[in-house]
Amino acid sequence: MQRCEIGWMLTPALYCMLPTEARVSYKLCCLMCRVVHGAALSYITELCEPCLDTRLPSTSRGDFIVPRSNRHLADRSFSVAAPSAWNQLPAHIRNCSTLATFLTKLKAHLFTVSFSH
Repeated sequence: MQRCEIGWMLTPALYCMLPTEARVSYKLCCLMCRVVHGAALSYITELCEPCLDTRLPSTSRGDFIVPRSNRHLADRSFSVAAPSAWNQLPAHIRNCSTLATFLTKLKAHLFTVSFSH
């Protein structure tokens, strides 16, 4: 791993060790973390809608609304895949206050999930 301005980044060797699905999840969750902290570009932020209905428990967890889609191809779009990946993360990872802490916990989580079988 290499140290950079936002924390520990995956080196190409470690990144290649992750399965493709985990790599995609890593990128999506990194973008969603930036959305949550207000550091993402506006067009990305517009694609992600937080759950604001106070009657739902997902509001207190910080979930995002996942748009319904009828086609498998639509499930791969950013507006569906990113909130879905974010909502699947454990709360202790989503509630990190800094991007560096989030990335560290996200990498540990993805490696654990990927290689726990």
